[in-house]
Amino acid sequence: MAKRLIVHAGFHKTGTTALQSSLYAARDDLSRIGFEYPVVGGKAHHKAIYSLMERGWGWEDRGGNPHNPKKWPELIKKVDRAKSTAIISSEFLCELTDQQVAKFKEDLDIDETTVYFTLRPLLKIVPSAYQQHLKIGIRSDYEKWLHSILDEPGVSSITPSFWVRHQHAKVLARWAKYYGRERVKLVIVDEQNPDFMYKTINREWGLSESLLVPQQDKDSNRSLTLDEVALLRRVNRIYPKKRSWHDYETFIRQGAFKYLTNKVQPRVIY
Repeated sequence: MAKRLIVHAGFHKTGTTALQSSLYAARDDLSRIGFEYPVVGGKAHHKAIYSLMERGWGWEDRGGNPHNPKKWPELIKKVDRAKSTAIISSEFLCELTDQQVAKFKEDLDIDETTVYFTLRPLLKIVPSAYQQHLKIGIRSDYEKWLHSILDEPGVSSITPSFWVRHQHAKVLARWAKYYGRERVKLVIVDEQNPDFMYKTINREWGLSESLLVPQQDKDSNRSLTLDEVALLRRVNRIYPKKRSWHDYETFIRQGAFKYLTNKVQPRVIY
């Protein structure tokens, strides 16, 4: 069992994908200095956390990926094999219930555990969250979506997960309840200084300042432009109901629009 566990638990839309891409790229260098970043399908640990939550991925009624009970035990085994420090990163950890956080702690019973969250202002998160939900097929325009999450917080029929993810104080309190306040840390992302998150994480984890750095052209997950938002919403509106989640994820989410965010730089108008 690892002697030390570092958990990066969220929040959504705070640079998590970029940090996970950096961790994945540096995993060999990390391993050489005693830090293990286990690979359990993908650059982050989302599949293992879905497994812990007994949750599938995608549209349940149209070919979504079912719950895979094997991924969580697989991650546990890889953490067990780590000789010194293991790192787990998935923003879906911020969606765990009390019972699931308790199970996470019980299954990974490592005394020296520190839980990190990254955060930026909710005002900045909201439009990014709308775009992320567009990428899983919602058809609503922005104004209707805003009304759905703000008029009656917590009861949105379009994206019911929004306030599960973004009641930040509740999430932090939940993790502090099980790990203690001194073991739950919050890094406020400085949008005027894109390197701030990497420098802070490197320093906090005792890494070289040059180890975790932004990865160019890899899973940038940048914001869509207004034209791209309009295009994706149009695609969602005309996407045939008989087509499956697998097709949508392959051709739209991971295909055309991932290419846009990773490879196409928006034109800047001065």
